[in-house]
Amino acid sequence: MRYVALRIELAHRYRSDPLDALLTSLDGSSRRVPATREDVAEAIRLGERVARHWPVGSDTCLFRALARYALLHEAGHAPRFVMGIDEDDVAKGHAWVELAGVPFLEPRSPRFRRTLEHPPRA
Repeated sequence: MRYVALRIELAHRYRSDPLDALLTSLDGSSRRVPATREDVAEAIRLGERVARHWPVGSDTCLFRALARYALLHEAGHAPRFVMGIDEDDVAKGHAWVELAGVPFLEPRSPRFRRTLEHPPRA
């Protein structure tokens, strides 16, 4: 249940660490447990079924994306953390993770304009 542990840890760290520093620390993680994309996806799905029972507010796209990013990175993949704002309503935002330019475990949504990507594109 590494995904569940990451969700808890990252939600706690987000309260005190700036987002860019938090993401950079996840890049430098020495924990490496190689796993296929499918194995990571299954671990995330299982963890998210558990997380559905958490109090409101702790199950947000930001914490899901941070944990997904960390778990994929630990498994040896090259994820990209992305945040964006709704093109029709700038008061609404979303965070997600991509692998090879494709959203991981969620539908592609063209209505979000990217405001942050980590790692930044070269």
